[in-house]
Amino acid sequence: MTVAECIHQEFSMVGTISDYGVRRFAREWGLDPNSLASSEHQQLLISKRISEFIDNLVMHPLAVSENGHSASWSESAMKQKARLALRQYGITPGEELASSMGLSQIEDASNLW
Repeated sequence: MTVAECIHQEFSMVGTISDYGVRRFAREWGLDPNSLASSEHQQLLISKRISEFIDNLVMHPLAVSENGHSASWSESAMKQKARLALRQYGITPGEELASSMGLSQIEDASNLW
């Protein structure tokens, strides 16, 4: 698997990234998009960089105090981050977790007649 293919695969949990975006993303992290991501270490590095990118995109403080020691976070941003993490690992949340996250769940009740 090439570095570019690895980046495409890792970004698939949130959407689609263009070939230009893959090349730019790889180069910003000092990676050659055409080289082989042969080692597990390199694949983990790519995965970590993409997770950092998504964290920075989704997670940002709603407000920071003047002295910089306190920050408040948007509840919707926290929920979006949780949804992305669930999607990343292919986790289907149980009823209790979905309820606490404010997710609606559709259940098959066709056999309850």
